[in-house]
Parts: sequence; structure tokens; C-alpha cells
Amino acid sequence: MKKLNFRVFDSTFLPKVSQSFISLEGEGQNIGEPSLYIRLAGCYSAACKFCDTKFSWYNKKKFKYIIENWEDDFEITKNNPSREINRLTITGGEPLHYMNSFPVILEKIKSKKFQDIGIKINWLGIESNGNILHLEKNLFNLIKIFKELKNEFEVDPILTISPKIDPELCYNNILDKKTVRDMYHKVFENIFNFFTFEVNYKFIWNFLNPEMNGFALEMIDTLRKKFFVKNKYIYLMPFTPFDPLGKNKEVWEQSKDETARMALELGVRYSPRIHIDRKLD
Repeated sequence: MKKLNFRVFDSTFLPKVSQSFISLEGEGQNIGEPSLYIRLAGCYSAACKFCDTKFSWYNKKKFKYIIENWEDDFEITKNNPSREINRLTITGGEPLHYMNSFPVILEKIKSKKFQDIGIKINWLGIESNGNILHLEKNLFNLIKIFKELKNEFEVDPILTISPKIDPELCYNNILDKKTVRDMYHKVFENIFNFFTFEVNYKFIWNFLNPEMNGFALEMIDTLRKKFFVKNKYIYLMPFTPFDPLGKNKEVWEQSKDETARMALELGVRYSPRIHIDRKLD
């Protein structure tokens, strides 16, 4: 199998925070719930041409390292609700490159600044492409960190994996279709084997509109038939074009319609990306 330059955490290359804000969960199992978002900059396991967070790339803007006082820049905005926020979502970029920083992030969120505005986290969601989990050691490192988070911070982590399966759009053809297939089969296998002895954590699978790429249907079929993943843990997500509420609104509406119908046909769940649809991102 061809190799990508996968990187997890490197003490000489620390993760940076590109955004921190409050919004509604727009994807996955907890759609509609208010959440504190922390976006980490940088992705080294894919190069998606359709990525809607290019502003978080290192060469686009100077961001703060998480070991600095990034939380001092967090602003009280009109999106801050009047009730407590109990959810934290770490996204990117690709946050699993920096999984060793998760305890540092949780420790900072225990600061008085966040406590005073009602942010008391007991649930953690992580949004990832899942690629680096094709290496068993990375999965076991993640589980070790999950256990640390649960024991020290009393949070229940949930990992949402959005597979990046188009060789051209996601890897600039560095990888071919067979390599991508083998990589994700290994991701599935590692997670399935893990579940044979540990069932305390959830994994959600979130696929981009499968009508754009039949390969997604193959992956969904594999998850269900070979690895016995239940339909309630599989989501379909509409493709988000550039300027979805402006010049490409028609494309956006069509994508949502097609994806919702496909989810109904397959018996899986539909992920509407309400943070984009309602201008909350």
C-alpha cells in the first residue's frame, strides 16, 4: 500500500487553534445541541479540494498554539446561550494529528473564564477523517487518551469519522482507489477488533453524499455487513458547495434533497449540516 506522510503528535510541531466559538451541532448524533467548538489548524492525511476550512491551513494565517493563552481571545458573543454548555466539539483541520493535546484543551476549558459563562463540559465530540487509525498504534493511543479524558475530566468522547474516499478530490491522485479502499478497510478492521474487548466509546460514520461517488455505498455496505455497524451510527451528509446560501443555493438544495432521499432508502440517518444552513458556522 502506498504511504502518506501520516503524523499524529510531534512535540516540535504543536497544534494551533484557528477558531473557538459556540454554535449548534450540525452533524452526527447530537444534531441541534449547543456546543463549544475548537478548530485545530492543519491536516496531513488528506488534501481535499472541496475543504470548506482552508482558512485553518498553516500558510493562510497565524494561529495561537494551544499551550498559549488562546482562551483569552474567546469572545462572549450573541451566540452564547443563557443556559449551560455541556458539549465540546474538537474539529479541524484534522484533530487526530494532535490527539495528545486533548487533555491540555480540556484542562484550559476548566478555567474560570469558561466556567463563568456557563461552559461545563461533560461530553466531547471529535470530528475526523479517521485516516491515521489505519495504524493500530494510533487507535490504541486514542483509546488511551479517551480513558484519560473520562477518568480525569469526566467526559464521554464520541469520534465522528467522515471518510475521505475520492482519490482525486481528497489525495490529488497520490493514492488510487484500491489504496484508499485498503486503508479504510484497515480502519474498519482496527476499530472492529477494538470493540471485541472495549465497548465504552462510540464511533459515528458520516459519509458525503454517496450519489457523488458509488464508492461510499461500498464502504457503507462493508460497515454494515462485515463489521456489523448499526444503521443509527451511519449518517449521510450533503455536499456543501462554495457559497451554498448564495450563488450555489440551488446546488445546495439539490444536494440536501438527494442525500435525504438516499438516507431514507438505505435506512441510515441524515446529517443536515444545520450550522451551514442556518449561518451558524
